[in-house]
Amino acid sequence: MMVYKSQNILLLIISLCFVACSQFSSKKLPDISNISEKVEINNFSDAIYKIDTLQIAASNQKLLSDYPEFYPFFTNDLMEWTDPQQIQNELKSFITHPDIRSVFDTVSHKFSDLETINSDLVTAFKYYKHYYPDGPLPEIVYFVSAFRQMVLTLGEDVLGIGLDMHLGKDCNFYRSAGYSEYMIKQFTKDHIAAHAMEVWAQQLHGDPIAVSRFIDEMIYRGKMLYFLDLVLPELSDHLKIGYNEEDIQWCKNNEKEVWEFFVEKKLLFENESAKFKYYVNDGPHSMGMPKKAPGKIGRWVGWQIVRKFMKENPEVSIQELFAMTDGAKILKKSKYKPQ
Repeated sequence: MMVYKSQNILLLIISLCFVACSQFSSKKLPDISNISEKVEINNFSDAIYKIDTLQIAASNQKLLSDYPEFYPFFTNDLMEWTDPQQIQNELKSFITHPDIRSVFDTVSHKFSDLETINSDLVTAFKYYKHYYPDGPLPEIVYFVSAFRQMVLTLGEDVLGIGLDMHLGKDCNFYRSAGYSEYMIKQFTKDHIAAHAMEVWAQQLHGDPIAVSRFIDEMIYRGKMLYFLDLVLPELSDHLKIGYNEEDIQWCKNNEKEVWEFFVEKKLLFENESAKFKYYVNDGPHSMGMPKKAPGKIGRWVGWQIVRKFMKENPEVSIQELFAMTDGAKILKKSKYKPQ
């Protein structure tokens, strides 16, 4: 029987002082002061919130003119207003509906000042350009979709961020919409940068062509989190992965036991996803482990393996890392062995 470590309260209080900051924040950060390229940020949410419903035709045309790529996607794909003849009516009904208006009012109040969030995203993309000097730079667009989408990309041109999906864990809209508590805790302002940059990493590198084994899935997820280490070096680890500080500390305290669990259950090279999906998909906890073991713990382990691999192989670039598709080889070269 696997014995997991309980958390001593005094040690928890002391250690949280260190956990609060990413382990990368203490390292020497790249100099990004000479990177002049700056990501463009536009607030579609505010634009649609303030349209003149008495001049709906003109308002519709202005949205199309100001957001020539995002607005057609918003109407046709996100909101599924598929009849071109009815878009103006759909737009008016949407923006004047009492429930939707309440969402917009809340977003407008909660995000009355976007300066800090904008600054975080601009800085993140400067770090991104340091590591990807020839990489594409998208337009960032804030939107509200009545809880349909958190973050999205339109190719390499647009990175959309749903403000209505980041209103805070105390927002009652989410419970009414049927979201689980383990998801709601991630619907905060503090998670915006991590959510946005992880989706951007997926846009850059795509999903793995064939993730057939648990070790490959863990490593793939670990690569995504390592990307966040690079572009958000001063962000707390718990925000990158969507945990709270206590979850991170539990993982650190029980890293050896979690690894032994995967080894003893012969999961590492398992190719039947039904047997390991509980350890990579989000959830309230990880099946077969103590209740305090957070969900998607396989991602956290994959993250530690990738971090160890990059420490052991500093000559490997982030692009080369993503090009490596054999998780077993990365594991071997990482010399990962939790104590």
